[in-house]
Amino acid sequence: MKVLIIDNHPLMIKTLEIKMRKEGYDVLSCTDGKDAIQRITNEHPDVVITEVMIPNCSDFEIISISKKLDYNVIVVVVSVIGVEKIITEAYELGADDYIVKPVNLNLLAIRIKRLLKTKQQMELLAKSIPAINRKTVLQQLADINQ
Repeated sequence: MKVLIIDNHPLMIKTLEIKMRKEGYDVLSCTDGKDAIQRITNEHPDVVITEVMIPNCSDFEIISISKKLDYNVIVVVVSVIGVEKIITEAYELGADDYIVKPVNLNLLAIRIKRLLKTKQQMELLAKSIPAINRKTVLQQLADINQ
């Protein structure tokens, strides 16, 4: 599984990289929105861990682009911003989870594992759906889970 970490603080990136590697994930990281969008497009991560406010990117662009490219990608926002309106907007755009910093790394790892398990269950379900209807049904399920 490939995890992309996007944050404008190098120390936060390093901390998350260490934890995610320890959990067994392949890890990519960047500090800039333009680089993040390029990596999302080219690398197709399974999980995107992102801060809301990233240089060279509008506040929720990472969430929107990630979900447009792959509605099944897991997007977890880890941010210093804990304002209800911002959190609600992130979820409405497709964020799968939102954690306010400071982050408990063990809790983050557990939440990612849970989200990956749900994703795997949806993929198993997809195999039982005729191929012609599969994408539509999975998109509808993803929309319901938001």
